[in-house]
Order: sequence, then C-alpha cells, then structure tokens
Amino acid sequence: GNVADGQGGAIHLSGSSECVIQGGRLEGNQARRGGALFVSDGSASTVKGTLLTGNMACATPGSCGSAPCAAADLSGEEGLGGGIGTERSAVVTLEGVQLVGNEARGSGGCVHHAGLELRLMGEVVMRECKACNSGGAMEALGLVSVESGGEAVLERNSVDNPLSGEGYGGAASLVGSGASLRVSEGALLTVRFNTARSDGGGVHMT
Repeated sequence: GNVADGQGGAIHLSGSSECVIQGGRLEGNQARRGGALFVSDGSASTVKGTLLTGNMACATPGSCGSAPCAAADLSGEEGLGGGIGTERSAVVTLEGVQLVGNEARGSGGCVHHAGLELRLMGEVVMRECKACNSGGAMEALGLVSVESGGEAVLERNSVDNPLSGEGYGGAASLVGSGASLRVSEGALLTVRFNTARSDGGGVHMT
C-alpha cells in the first residue's frame, strides 16, 4: 500500500480533474482523509468494478494500526473515510464497487462524503468496515443517491469509540442539513447486521 500524510493514500484529485478507475484493487493504503481515494473541489471520479480493502484513515498515516481510536482522530478533521473521502463540489460515482474491511479512526469507515454527490450504481457493497466516531460504513454530509436498477448493501459494519463510550450509525450517519439519502425508483438499499456503540445501529441522522 501507499501512504500520504495528507489526503488520498493512493489517489488524490483536486481542481477540475476527472478520473475513471476500472477494475483492480486499491489495498492497504493510508492517509489522514481518504485512505485510498480523495476527491476534492470540482473534481469527478468514476470507480467501476474495483475492490477497495484494508485501507485506513487516521491522524498518523503509516502507523494507523498502532493506536486505535486515538484522541487526535476524533477532532472531526482527521481520520475521515477509510476507503474514500470527498469534499466541496466533488462528484463520485461508484458502479459495481466493493468496499470491504476498511477503517477510519474518525468517521466513515468505507466512505466519508462531504462533496456534492455520491452516486451508487449497480451493486455497491460496503462490508466489515469500522469507524470510531460515526458511520461504520459511511458518513455523509452531502447527497447520496442509489440510482435506478442499482443496489447498495451495507452489512456487518461497526462504529465504536472506547475512549468516549460512544459511536453513532453502525452502517451510516447523515450529518447536517445538507445530508440526504435518495433511493430512486427501481433501486434497493439493504442495511443489515451493523452495530453501533451508542445510537443508530443501522442509520443515524443528526
């Protein structure tokens, strides 16, 4: 895997960049935000048929595994998006993607979405991801849409902060007035077997 002390352990997009990732694996990468992929500003990324696994976001990239749920990761600025992170006007499309076994020491074990839109197409699986603070699989501050004909499966994810005894949204946490989850006609959202230390074993909204 690769290590970035900032954003995007494997790939970082900013400005008006566009990127298509098709097939392959993004594995074992670490960064402060977006363990494998970070998309910012007006950039757009489409990820198709790719496996993202074993990626981590924490305050100390390169040694994320040594101190789980450290206080520095809980500031809200670090340890966001174990697999993927977005911000500002970024648009990310995931099509037939599997995010398995990723971890965020802050929020969003698989994905931390603070961009414009996260589009889920085909079968998108977020499984066995972990976070310390919020959103075992996903924390969203923007729009998440499951497109017609697609299925999003969020299963066996967890959120647990042993430092505070808290943890919100075992599968997903929707935060703030700009956060929304839209499931289009003909689409399916499956949320099962997730756990949270505090509130919202499946989904937490605040």
